[in-house]
Amino acid sequence: MACTGCGASSCRGCKDMKVILPEGRGISTITDNGNGTWTITYNDATTQIINAAGAVTVPTDNWVQMDETTVASFTWAGTATLNTSSLDIAYKITDAQTVVMIGVMSCNVTVTGLSDSINFNYQMIPISSNWYAGTKKLSTVIGAGVIQNHAKVSIITVAAAGSVPNQIGRIYTGTVGANTLVALASTNLQLPNGTYNIIVDFQITSKLA
Repeated sequence: MACTGCGASSCRGCKDMKVILPEGRGISTITDNGNGTWTITYNDATTQIINAAGAVTVPTDNWVQMDETTVASFTWAGTATLNTSSLDIAYKITDAQTVVMIGVMSCNVTVTGLSDSINFNYQMIPISSNWYAGTKKLSTVIGAGVIQNHAKVSIITVAAAGSVPNQIGRIYTGTVGANTLVALASTNLQLPNGTYNIIVDFQITSKLA
């Protein structure tokens, strides 16, 4: 942020300071951080840091890793009998409204019918980020209810030679109460009766709301 007249970042003469606003947003507050930078808070609660040269400091987040013991809850919803399972998740917020999530679900199940499923869901508490103030949840809706965000999953058996499950299933995100919900649904194993080790791999890009 600098004077458009003399170019100084602390002009006391012209007092002509120029801030380029993102389209469609207004400024709520500007805070002097005391180190040559200013934090601009917009009226949609997003923030931006500007230095004396007018450059923008782009926020960044680390990958966050979780498992079945660190999510808010894990629920089995499949018709196949779950014997053992483990869940590994990692997510990264890439901008103020987008998160990428990858996951691996490993389970041992007993199948008693061709239409048995391995559906499950887990909940995550609202997540914080350097990209925005406060916390947000994952949303399954993009736009005004026009698109429901689902992603395909990969389902693999690793115990029964020659038995390959029907590649049906999808992962989606949404909310339940105060938490974010991530769910695997619409699976159909089409496997002969027996006990199987199954791995489910998934990746989904979700809207933050």
